[in-house]
Amino acid sequence: MFRKQIIATNNVDRQNEVIADEVLYRFVESINTNDSVMRMGLNHDTSIMPVGKVIKGTVVDLQDNSLGVEAQIDDFIYDFHKIEGPDKQILYSAESVIDKRPFMEYEAEVKEKVTVLLNPLNFNDDDYEELRHIIYDECDALVEKSIKKNLIPDPEIIVHLLMGTVIYLTTKNTVNKVSEKLADKISDDVVNIYDNLKKIIASIGKKVVGPKETTYVLTEPEQDVELVIRASNPEDVLNAIEIASDGYIASQTEKYRRYLDGSLKKIQYLFNVETKKWEVNYMVTNTGQVIGSEKCYKKAVKLYNTIMKTPGAGFSIGGTAAIEEYETDDV
Repeated sequence: MFRKQIIATNNVDRQNEVIADEVLYRFVESINTNDSVMRMGLNHDTSIMPVGKVIKGTVVDLQDNSLGVEAQIDDFIYDFHKIEGPDKQILYSAESVIDKRPFMEYEAEVKEKVTVLLNPLNFNDDDYEELRHIIYDECDALVEKSIKKNLIPDPEIIVHLLMGTVIYLTTKNTVNKVSEKLADKISDDVVNIYDNLKKIIASIGKKVVGPKETTYVLTEPEQDVELVIRASNPEDVLNAIEIASDGYIASQTEKYRRYLDGSLKKIQYLFNVETKKWEVNYMVTNTGQVIGSEKCYKKAVKLYNTIMKTPGAGFSIGGTAAIEEYETDDV
């Protein structure tokens, strides 16, 4: 099904910020010309698979004499169907019938440094500034500002690691002797990154505001594996990273690469804090096909239906959608 929605305006938003007119026009040009597309997600939750694609954008005049970006969205939440996975398990798959571009992935501005995305709304002002300095001065990493626009966003920390780090973290306990020399060459750098990552996670855990769990997303450039950990205790996050090296993620990723005949673009693993195991959550392909586990699919449908029952509900674009007033959604 197709929907039209205002996804950005030049009005003052809830964080007292304004998007300039020229930025809106560049945004529309990007929507219409890029080789990849923005996703429609749900409730600013990285662990929920995309349920739609932004196909086209237009700058329009709004009733209050402001400008807005009207997006045409291919919403395929009700097109998901059962398929059989590589281990005969039930998976759910859907994709746009008119657009075969892959989903857009965020790229850090500086790829030579670990980059941490933080939302200032999740911290007290002084703590946010102190945390920025800790990450930059003590952890050899950069900080970029996240721009989720829901009123009180759930804490989500996205860490963009250097190329090769995720591969090493998910295989370091299973490398064979033939690979040991290669591992030795990158291990020193990875050990430094991991030590800094532990300090980053511990520092964030002390300063993040609110009783809710914090979501940590570990990703890296040109890598098809993404790790997501949701926990209230930083020690659970570090434990999950250690468990990631047991070989499960590496073997499952290779299995799905074969299953999708080389078209895998990204596979996300979600850590189950209760069972202390990593689980395949969802994946996307080079043509924008979305394939999710049964658990991930059912969670997406339930949340989608909740959003649709909310008066004035709108879906935000880029990675997420929020249950909030039909206002300016994040991009």
